[in-house]
Amino acid sequence: MITSDLNQIRDNVEALGWVQAARVERHFPKGLVIHLEERQALALYQSAEGHQVIDTNGEVIQGVKIEDFRHLPVISGTKAETKARGIIAILETEADLYNEVWSLAYRSERRWDVYLGDNIRIMLPEKDPLSAWQKLAKMDRQHKLTQRNTVDIDLRVPGQIIIKPDQPIKPKGSQT
Repeated sequence: MITSDLNQIRDNVEALGWVQAARVERHFPKGLVIHLEERQALALYQSAEGHQVIDTNGEVIQGVKIEDFRHLPVISGTKAETKARGIIAILETEADLYNEVWSLAYRSERRWDVYLGDNIRIMLPEKDPLSAWQKLAKMDRQHKLTQRNTVDIDLRVPGQIIIKPDQPIKPKGSQT
């Protein structure tokens, strides 16, 4: 035990995919104690290499089975992995609506599109996405917006919600 290289042991432990940080201590006369800080899985990042599990810092967690993390939202877009923590924290403020989220796309490195499980796209604004998300959640509780035949909900214009229906609305008296 005296000849054990604590730095080498720490480096070996930190090389494990799930370990964020490790601290190794000698405890005489019995042995070594290793303190671990685990990475927290945040999302599945869709990249050119396929899906990868990322942690709350946007770093890929190596050596994990993707199948075990299908419950996490999928994120995509340039630099999306570095911005995912912030947007997911915003979306989690409205738990009922967040539970329907299956995918997020980072657009033009400035704003997010959120996709719900029934394939509704919600376009969040670049500025103050939290207020827009909370407004949508409130309206959804009142009017069930996400349970209608909708394909797009655009929140990019402050003070407005633009809803695009799944099917075009036919004028009254139309035969087609």
